[in-house]
Amino acid sequence: MTDTSGSTSMTPRMSESGMMPRMGTMVSSARVFYTQPGVQRALPTIAAAVLVIVGLIFYILLQTPDRTTLFASLPETEKAKVLETLRNNGTDVQVDATTGEITISLTAAQTNALVAGRYVYDAEITSAGGTVTRVIEGQIEVTPGVTQ
Repeated sequence: MTDTSGSTSMTPRMSESGMMPRMGTMVSSARVFYTQPGVQRALPTIAAAVLVIVGLIFYILLQTPDRTTLFASLPETEKAKVLETLRNNGTDVQVDATTGEITISLTAAQTNALVAGRYVYDAEITSAGGTVTRVIEGQIEVTPGVTQ
């Protein structure tokens, strides 16, 4: 008995596989999408939105954080010790050239980690002979904020 329900062809089929045929299909699909009238009308708005987003990213990245005065009037020897200690602990610290104030800067993550409340602080310097000298002390009040 022979099967006469259909014929089969023994010729090999060329299959489109690989990266180049897929890229061609993607490019032609993108071209069809781009030529639609709705997309053509929306392109200026899309371009403006992308520029605004890129501008905001650059603004945020290039913005320098506010600095807070930590020590206003220290003798030069004590100032050098305080600077060395803060820098060794990874703190962003600077000395104002005109006033001599030591200022620090906190990142958003560091300020978000602060818990609201009243705190006290001091800075002590220990001499080579073991004498501890408190160079400054004070109170800080951390208030909760809503700006993120």
